[in-house]
Amino acid sequence: MVSNRTRGVYLICVYGHLLVSQACFWAWAAAFNHAGVIEIFGPDAPAHLLYSEIISIGVVLAATFVRDRNELIGSDPRFAIRAAALQVATAYSLLFLYLAASKDTAISRIFAFSLAPVLYVALALTNLRLPGFIRRRMFNGEREERILLAGSGGGASKLAEWLRRKSLVGYHTIGRLTDET
Repeated sequence: MVSNRTRGVYLICVYGHLLVSQACFWAWAAAFNHAGVIEIFGPDAPAHLLYSEIISIGVVLAATFVRDRNELIGSDPRFAIRAAALQVATAYSLLFLYLAASKDTAISRIFAFSLAPVLYVALALTNLRLPGFIRRRMFNGEREERILLAGSGGGASKLAEWLRRKSLVGYHTIGRLTDET
C-alpha cells in the first residue's frame, strides 16, 4: 500500500514535470514568434516540435536518476533546486547531443539559451509545490491513514520515524502503545 501510493505520487509528479516543460517551451516559443525572432510554423520553420519533445524527454529522464522516490515527492527546497538543475542539464545535454549528431543549425540560439533559466525556475517551483498540492488533494479526509503503533519502545520509535517520512502519502501516526507506557 505504501509503495503504491509513493509510486502514484511519483508518477503524477513526473507527468507534471512533462507538462510544465512543454508549457514553458511553447509559451516561450510563442513569445519569440510574436516578437519575430523565430518562426514556429511554416515551410522554413525548424522542427520545434522535435526540440520540445527532446527537452521533455530529458526532464523526465532526469527524474529517473533520483535514487529515492521520497526525495522527488518531498518538499525540501534544496532538493527541489538540485533536481531542477539536474533536469535542465539533462534536457539540454540531450538537445545539444541531437543538434550535434544531426548537424542541425536551425534552432535559434537566443531562444534555446534564454529558455534554460525559464525552464529551471518553472521546474524548481514545480518540484517544490507540486508534491504538497497532490498530497492535499489526494490524501486528506477519508483517504488519510491514521496509525496507532503497538510494540516495543525501540521498534515503535524506528517505525514512527519511517512513518513520519511517509506522511507525504497520507500516513500519520496518532500515537504509540508500548510496553514501557
